[in-house]
Amino acid sequence: MRNVKTALLFFILFMTTISQANAGDYKCYVKASDSLRYLVIVEMNSVGMAARAARHVWINSPVTGKVGVQDVIECQILNKPFKDANARKQEKITPINTIRNIRK
Repeated sequence: MRNVKTALLFFILFMTTISQANAGDYKCYVKASDSLRYLVIVEMNSVGMAARAARHVWINSPVTGKVGVQDVIECQILNKPFKDANARKQEKITPINTIRNIRK
């Protein structure tokens, strides 16, 4: 029984290490509570997790101040293009290195 518990512990540690190694930066095209569209960046393990995390981001908007995310339109890994044409347009006018958002 002790060997089983030890093996299980090592398995859990191994899986935790693997999941942390797969974490990456994702960019998400979102609609904020001010009805404007923005790009946010989150660090997660998958596109689905990134979309969930993006819902909990505050955006410091130069137009309306601090706003929350109302809807996530699309998320992609940082180096992949968006499928949504409006997201691609937003990305062209918003350099990735200028995006500053914080989790709620």
